[in-house]
Amino acid sequence: MRTLKRADLEGVNLLDVVPVRAAEFEDGDDGRVIILRPVPTGRWPRRWVDRLLYEMSTRRIRLDAMGSAAWHAMDGTRTVGEVAQLLRGEFGEEADQAEERLSRLVTAFRSQEFVAFRGIDAEAGEGR
Repeated sequence: MRTLKRADLEGVNLLDVVPVRAAEFEDGDDGRVIILRPVPTGRWPRRWVDRLLYEMSTRRIRLDAMGSAAWHAMDGTRTVGEVAQLLRGEFGEEADQAEERLSRLVTAFRSQEFVAFRGIDAEAGEGR
């Protein structure tokens, strides 16, 4: 597991970043996304610590309706700003501060390695 740092994003406008899904996911019966936490990989001894933390943590992360809509919209072609516009159109007043909420969400997704940022992270390939 590679350590992602906030310094990597210094001077970057998150609204212009293209997030690419890097984690497997399922759609629940209610249409909400369930992200499957990836099993940590890496070199010994860090791998052991990461694996222990993985075993003690939640492996399936269930998103709310807005998070699920954002996840589906993050198809590797749209910027965070474009995803925020889609959320505003779909959720109306609920998505009042869509850019701020979405910026926090994609930053959290990146720190957990659920998404990679195209042009910033080396792992940002085709997505899932």
